[in-house]
Amino acid sequence: METRFVYKAWLDAGGAIETIEPQLIEWLFSNSTILEADFVYKAWLEAGGDLHLIREPLIKWFTYNKEYSKIDFLCHSWLKSGGDFLVVQEAATNWLNDNYQNEEAMFLTQSLLNQKDLPIETIIYILKWCQRFSTNSDGLSRLISILSRHFHKEDISLDICLAAEAILIPLLQ
Repeated sequence: METRFVYKAWLDAGGAIETIEPQLIEWLFSNSTILEADFVYKAWLEAGGDLHLIREPLIKWFTYNKEYSKIDFLCHSWLKSGGDFLVVQEAATNWLNDNYQNEEAMFLTQSLLNQKDLPIETIIYILKWCQRFSTNSDGLSRLISILSRHFHKEDISLDICLAAEAILIPLLQ
């Protein structure tokens, strides 16, 4: 178990991925579902490691740890690294649905808004985040992103108006 700290430290320090790749991948396959593996997955992604090598154990990790309160960090890292949205979709959208009232959700909302097939429910929760944190500088950029891609969707028109009002009225005053 302590090996995870060595892998993370190596990757965080900029050590050559190739040096530890075979052992790290073997460790992830052997420990794919343990909660603490999230540190290794995240370090691998942030170091630019090959997404395909960890995809299978990562899917298992998300299956076993879907209730983890900090799952958003790994979802964000996966998406920021260019990972397939389907791998984290359920975990990311469920976390946002439960945590849109948390200002730190801004990191995951950024990654989610870069996805092409975002569920309407997730867009609504991002808009609710924008309403709640209307003075956060990221709120306006999230609203603009939604307007540019999803303005034509009737299901979210009221939420768009409420978020726009919450963000724009203070800016215009």
